[in-house]
Amino acid sequence: MSYYVAQICQNGHIITDTYNSSGKKKGEHFCRKCGEKTITKCPECNTNIRGRWVTSWQSTGEFRRLVCTPKFCHHCGVSYPWTIRNEDAAKELISTLTELSEKDRQQLSDDLPDLISESPRTEVVANKFRLTIGKLSGMMKDLLYNLTVDIASETAKKIIKDE
Repeated sequence: MSYYVAQICQNGHIITDTYNSSGKKKGEHFCRKCGEKTITKCPECNTNIRGRWVTSWQSTGEFRRLVCTPKFCHHCGVSYPWTIRNEDAAKELISTLTELSEKDRQQLSDDLPDLISESPRTEVVANKFRLTIGKLSGMMKDLLYNLTVDIASETAKKIIKDE
């Protein structure tokens, strides 16, 4: 079992999931979607970002593309830059939600890490999140819902989407 190296911009757009494959054109230094610089290694520990997974591809043709951007480094566990940026954007949006009480805004902000990762609190936090955003209306509810679902763990997404 082995992985190619992925190249991803600092906003989380996948440039290529086979950066180091032979015979392939190398990725881009900057993202075509947003113009942000791209990386192939964890900024914290310098470990390659895992890309496409390959098993006996020469003989069987089996492969699995990188379909979603990883949130954390598989080696050191630190959040990648795009995970941090998305969490910061969600916190910034939450701070503007005047329809919610200060307590609700603080709770949503504090709970974000457990929505992003799979933790023992994920199911509880996702349910609280769903109930809290139910107090919102219109555009702000849609903005927060879309931003959060983009960064939420699979478990949290299932709970949040179950309206």
